[in-house]
Amino acid sequence: MFALHPLHVESVAWISERKDVLSTFFLMLAIYSYILYVEHPAVNRYLLVVLCFTLGLMSKPMLVTLPFVLLLLDLWPLNRVSLDQSDRSNNAQQRLTALGLVLEKIPLFVLAAVSFGVIRLIKHRPYFTVGWLWYLGTLVPVIGLVQVGGQAMADRYTYIPHIGLFIVIAWGAPELAAQWRHRKILLTALAIALLSILTAVTWKQAGYWKNSITLFEHTLAVTSNNWLSHNNLGAALSEQKRIDEAIKHYLEALRIKPDHVDGHYNLGAAFFAKGDIKDAIDHFRKVLKINPDDLNAKNNLKKLLLLQQQKS
Repeated sequence: MFALHPLHVESVAWISERKDVLSTFFLMLAIYSYILYVEHPAVNRYLLVVLCFTLGLMSKPMLVTLPFVLLLLDLWPLNRVSLDQSDRSNNAQQRLTALGLVLEKIPLFVLAAVSFGVIRLIKHRPYFTVGWLWYLGTLVPVIGLVQVGGQAMADRYTYIPHIGLFIVIAWGAPELAAQWRHRKILLTALAIALLSILTAVTWKQAGYWKNSITLFEHTLAVTSNNWLSHNNLGAALSEQKRIDEAIKHYLEALRIKPDHVDGHYNLGAAFFAKGDIKDAIDHFRKVLKINPDDLNAKNNLKKLLLLQQQKS
């Protein structure tokens, strides 16, 4: 499911988002190193966890939630804390053990979340709690409470969080079907059907990422008033010297967002490429009206005014 899910296409197909794949690689490596540390505790093994975590953070800051994930794994499947509360005499020791696990991760622990709705399932279905909290916890950095960059949402934000949901499905489906007749046959058939559907949708989704033109044409087909995609499609068309088509999209972007600096700049460049100096000057002036400190627009405007003067 992780490999074939259509929402994961962006992280793999878009070269600029190779940091998703790289950070997930270091996430998995850190988890594997942590398992080795739990089996045979040693300073060098803990330092390996820290190293992998650091490399993951350098790849993408979204990995700040890894310490939270490790605490969940302590609960299950590593079973470093017992879920059996029937032995009251052992409760104090369990609390000390839990505190020790938290203190152990102070060098790593940065961010944590809890989901009150699934805590009650922790004893009988720990995989559900772990999977759901993994999903929520790793989603926190990209959930939009603090927006970094120009994107409020993107498919790539689900790349690591989805692992938590897949944990719930992978362990929950067999338990749900425990009383079914011919359980293995039915689960196998359902798995084949699900993965086949995901494969087909992902194959189609990957096709949209063939190049910038196919990507933004598809984006415009499924959205409305998308000034950014019109502008980006215009830029892709300009690169292929399809200037007239590019101008149409630049104009549409500016119709939706008249104060878009890049739209006016790109439109000025496109008109200049066509030899339309007058309209090019007009749009570079609009750039400077919105952003008087735009040095590139100033330089281009000077060159165009000189060129216009020479021709007159």
